[in-house]
Amino acid sequence: MDDIDKKILIALTKNARITLTELSETIFLSTPAVRTRLQKLENCGYVKSYSTILNPEKFGKDFVCFCLVQLDNHSISNDATFTKFVEACPDILACHRITGQYEYILKIVTKSIKSMEAIIAKMRTEAGVNNTSTFAVLTTKKEDLSVFPE
Repeated sequence: MDDIDKKILIALTKNARITLTELSETIFLSTPAVRTRLQKLENCGYVKSYSTILNPEKFGKDFVCFCLVQLDNHSISNDATFTKFVEACPDILACHRITGQYEYILKIVTKSIKSMEAIIAKMRTEAGVNNTSTFAVLTTKKEDLSVFPE
């Protein structure tokens, strides 16, 4: 990967809907050359996916929290049950396995404290969760959705 590839990737992280023509004008390279480079970057796995980021507030989902999760036991089947629950819950936007006292941290974006409590109650009854610790987000100062190539 060279500096031109990095410029292509940076432009795409700012606007994934940029046309090849606009992209070629931005980085001063012909459209066919940009197309070839972009296909190579995609094929090599540098571009994970293209997506649309919706504004949760437009859907009445303006309560954001992070929830630390501790499972009942450390079995493979319990982990699978929890993972299945997480994948089925549309308000859980991210789930990361972590080190320390808790096994997972979740990012939950939902309508209210009540709906967040319902998610946690359901996790406890259906997904083998023993303990949680939840932190409400007051303000978000930075939230990038992608890394930038260096």
